[in-house]
Amino acid sequence: MNKVIAFIFSFFLISCSTSKAIDITELPDYLPYTPSKNETTISGKYVECTLEGTIKSFHIGNGKIYGIASSWGNAEAGRTNYANWWTIDLISEDEQWLKIGNSNRKYAKQCGAPLIALEESVYLIRRYDGWISETNYVANNRTYGSNRDGFLTQREMEEGECKLFKEEKKYGACTFVNVHPDIKTFMEPYIPKGL
Repeated sequence: MNKVIAFIFSFFLISCSTSKAIDITELPDYLPYTPSKNETTISGKYVECTLEGTIKSFHIGNGKIYGIASSWGNAEAGRTNYANWWTIDLISEDEQWLKIGNSNRKYAKQCGAPLIALEESVYLIRRYDGWISETNYVANNRTYGSNRDGFLTQREMEEGECKLFKEEKKYGACTFVNVHPDIKTFMEPYIPKGL
């Protein structure tokens, strides 16, 4: 019995000593997307997309693209109604495709800030039938770990280096509805009214 316990303990120690941390040189480089300097030519469209169980909503109008999160005035009992929107970047557009992106680079800077990874979502929408792909990226210019005392440590990479830590793809379909091109006018019926 003692030999079995000793063997299991030895195996545990060997497996712990051979595990290794992430080697950043093995991670692929990541180049954050570049927003277009142009405005979109699409105007007055509400776009609702279902992607493997999640719903993404966008409003396109007056040259701008917005992401939408709303209860549409139908909040569940015990919950408040909400109507939020934020700017989405146009990346590119042609007759066949609309490519847009959402990023936290305002907080994460160009490729991560202390304790904030760069997170970007890029959506590619086929304009004639609504097919959509969503690619989510997590990148950073530093790695994290803990020292022998259990304190969080960080190691910055070379200047300007950006590494991709995670990439996830989803696919789905969108529906398009003609709506008012002004986001505030479109959302006005769903904005909660105070006392």
